[in-house]
Amino acid sequence: MRRLTRVPAQSLLTSLDWERISEFQPISLKRANQQVPLSCLAPVSKERHALLQTIKPRQHGLSRLTIDTTTQTRQNYIAVKREKVIARMETVDQNRRPTAVFHIGLHKTGTSALQKNFFIEENGFKPFPRKEVIKLFVDKSSIEELNDNESKRVKEFAEAATASNLTAVFSHERLSGYPLSGGYDRLSIWNRIAALDIDIKIVLVVREQRSWIYSAWKQMITDGGAVSLNEFLYPKKMANVRFPPIREDYLNYALLASALYKIFGRENVCILPWEMIRKDGSNFYSRLQKFTDANKIDQSEPDPKGSLSQSVNIGQSILSIIILRYGHKFLFKTQTSLCGILDRDRSRIEMHLYRIFAKLTRFSNRLSLFKKDRRNHKVAIEKAVKQKYAKSNEVAAELIGINLANFGYVCPNNSGK
Repeated sequence: MRRLTRVPAQSLLTSLDWERISEFQPISLKRANQQVPLSCLAPVSKERHALLQTIKPRQHGLSRLTIDTTTQTRQNYIAVKREKVIARMETVDQNRRPTAVFHIGLHKTGTSALQKNFFIEENGFKPFPRKEVIKLFVDKSSIEELNDNESKRVKEFAEAATASNLTAVFSHERLSGYPLSGGYDRLSIWNRIAALDIDIKIVLVVREQRSWIYSAWKQMITDGGAVSLNEFLYPKKMANVRFPPIREDYLNYALLASALYKIFGRENVCILPWEMIRKDGSNFYSRLQKFTDANKIDQSEPDPKGSLSQSVNIGQSILSIIILRYGHKFLFKTQTSLCGILDRDRSRIEMHLYRIFAKLTRFSNRLSLFKKDRRNHKVAIEKAVKQKYAKSNEVAAELIGINLANFGYVCPNNSGK
């Protein structure tokens, strides 16, 4: 005598695509609460195909099916259940939200190299215009959010990228704040990103603090600043903080990692040291590739040309930095230096004069002067930093899962040399 097993019809039939289940023919179906065997689920003939498609369990009062659990029937039943799982997976895949990668800096961590050599369409990415990144996420008041049109613009861009089998990328170092203002608007920027109706992945590259300070200070001068290295290292205390000052915590990577994990979730944040690009470029490339699902990259040979370690922006010489700093301080007024006579952003004539001035300074890059100043600068930075970031670097290493001491970062048990 055959053993009978009662299975809810609704879980078997109503959750499936009827076109798929119509490939099978239930031989014996009766109303609920009766145990009637089904010999097997046999293939449906063409004549019965149209009739079977009209079966609706609730219409015919079929709340349960009784299935003959012989070996053949069990195999067919498993096949139907497998189809059900596949159908659900396809439904989830169709309804999934698009994913976007936000590459947020820091400044002076190879951002331009990543934009030029990694976040490109050949690797499966679709970059969002940089100027629009600033307009949408940075150029707002601290409590201002994206309006409906702006949110729609971002979502449609991400959806279009997904439809083209690409991943949308929003890359700009300004998304991590600006060094001269201490990164005061970081949190408001990140909250705007987190409020988007898409899945977010955050990529952040950090750099050893002493190396970063010297490179960033020179970049601030190139951008129009006039602060001296001492002013950059020892910012003045402000009683009422009417203007955002330079802050040491800008380079506290433990606080940075904790804040990002809290807002976006640890699994959605990837933090990598810039030094890994030069010391272990393949590891850096493969980690970034795995996190961003860059499926168009040949995994057997990550970063074959070493493109990420190639400098895109050539740094200024010490003589150029000196000329630019005094030019910004006494001659040209900029966004970060308001003491000049001529406003480079006010008229075309003044902008043209500034461009001539900037081009003239580039000739000084050929002169290997002021090497002693360079050595003195590094000594001053070493004296100012000391063990200031040692504890936070140790905590950050635990948070991101990378031993930063191996890449020259100052930690409690080493000098970072």
